[in-house]
Amino acid sequence: MGLILTGNFDPEEVKPIIEAKFGVLEGGDIPENKIAEPFKFDGRQVMNKRLTPIKVGLMGFRTVPAGHPDELVLDVANSLLQNESGTGFVDQLQNDGKIMMAWSFAENMDEAGNQYFIYVPKILIQSLKGAEKLMIEQVEKLKTGNYSDDLLLSIKNEMYKNHQLSTDNQINRGYLFANMFRRGKTYKDIADYPNRLKKVSKEDIKRVCEKYFGKDYFVLQSRTGFPKKEKLENPKFKPVQVDQIKESEYAKAFKEIPENKLKDRFIDFNKDLTEIDLKGNKLYVVKNPINDIYDLTIQYHYGEFSDPDLEILADLMSYAHPENQSLVEFKKEISLLGSNYYFESTSNSFQLHITGIEKNLDQIIKKLNAVVQNPYVDEKSFDILAKSIKTGRKAEKEEPMVIAQALAQYGLFGDKSLVKNRSTAKEISKMNYKDVLGKLQEVKKHRVSIHFTGLTKSEEIKELVESYYTLERNAPSLMPYKTPLV
Repeated sequence: MGLILTGNFDPEEVKPIIEAKFGVLEGGDIPENKIAEPFKFDGRQVMNKRLTPIKVGLMGFRTVPAGHPDELVLDVANSLLQNESGTGFVDQLQNDGKIMMAWSFAENMDEAGNQYFIYVPKILIQSLKGAEKLMIEQVEKLKTGNYSDDLLLSIKNEMYKNHQLSTDNQINRGYLFANMFRRGKTYKDIADYPNRLKKVSKEDIKRVCEKYFGKDYFVLQSRTGFPKKEKLENPKFKPVQVDQIKESEYAKAFKEIPENKLKDRFIDFNKDLTEIDLKGNKLYVVKNPINDIYDLTIQYHYGEFSDPDLEILADLMSYAHPENQSLVEFKKEISLLGSNYYFESTSNSFQLHITGIEKNLDQIIKKLNAVVQNPYVDEKSFDILAKSIKTGRKAEKEEPMVIAQALAQYGLFGDKSLVKNRSTAKEISKMNYKDVLGKLQEVKKHRVSIHFTGLTKSEEIKELVESYYTLERNAPSLMPYKTPLV
């Protein structure tokens, strides 16, 4: 048993309390873990089902349990396949339009581990077997080491950033400590992660991929359709009648335990952040007291209530790059500088989110401003996006949660609801990508709020933004957009 505490407290105050409450418990021998090892695959084992509204394939390889010496190297290999920057080998299949959708992810449990690949073939013209072959070809690239040192370095930067972020939240720290305790590790294993990550080499990656991504794997091929539902009979017993008034002795004793009154601490906008005027726009700066990872959000006051198709624009901007560079080259460059970014639209705003290692912040702002001011997207990228949206819309009709959210939105806003007003998949397929990209010009005519958390001082951030990011002066704001509730 372990007691995990995270938060704002004095350890020296807490130790005697823990000793008084738990010190009477005696330690014992940990019983042997007798969980059976999962069966191994013998060659390519295939299962055929009809489980999905579109064709979907899945491949699964057995890997290693959490805490295994090869776990970190496999994590790096997985990031080379797919990552936040979209520069992985699996990402390239989707970016190049060779496959409709593709994902790669690992699952490391305490007793065993798995590596999954999920793929959606192109509608009509591609088979599940053909899509699987493409995925296998990308995995094989890891075994040759035929990729740049810069790509490997950019992956390590991203993994370092995510590790740092995993420790700056007290709930995440609680999970980290709990996992550390359960797996017989110490805090040194967490603190030493950056050093161990730095030492992972191409030879390490080749070795583990040869070992774990061989010819023994599982394949699920799901063709269009749904399994026959099994009707369950009502149980033959009567429901248990519970007296809701009576209380157990334990419940009574529990209620009598005294508790301290919570001390509310509200944000003081005069002390806890710095607010800076940028000629009608606003910059809000908060110091990061924990690590060297910054977070920067540039929020335009113009959202989907003003134009429901900004959701498509946000997705399209993930394909945008400078005209003199390819998308992969640009994203690798940003990742090599230790950052990644994405665009997002909400009902009230259009946003650019950037996060990463702070030392290259000036270059990041400058490069992303160039893309926002002069985005280059080719027609092929828009076709890929349009097909992806069409596939997603088809799947939506089978998702109860999505339908529930659409109904809730209609209940709130009626004919003004976003789902009701967005372009249909058919309308999107007929759109000109230049018209979609043109919507960005309207977005940029509106006021901007910039939110920064990091180590750079507020005056320096102000100077960076004014030097490297283009803003309209005293622009109008449509946030919050006033939509009457029905």
